Amino acid sequence: MGIIAFFLAPFDRSDFITKSKARVFLFYSMFMLILLALLTILYAVMPISNELRVKGHFGAVAIIALVVVSLFFLRTGNLDLAAWSYALPTVVVTIALRLI
Repeated sequence: MGIIAFFLAPFDRSDFITKSKARVFLFYSMFMLILLALLTILYAVMPISNELRVKGHFGAVAIIALVVVSLFFLRTGNLDLAAWSYALPTVVVTIALRLI
């Protein structure tokens, strides 16, 4: 069983649209994990202030954690909760980091 089949197994009996949404969400989440990991590396090597570096690392790690939580909900078969558990806190974290 591959990683895609592992996460999309709960949607085997779902209609085509729901399966497609779950697949797109899974690929988006994987893409975001890769980009956020690269972003943390970039913050480590860029010549920027320490304050900005800490904010960047905190934001990237917080959003990585949210993506992992949303993947857990996707695995349980709850696509709506997976999407909202990622989208809403990500907006809150982004706004909070801008205000700090």
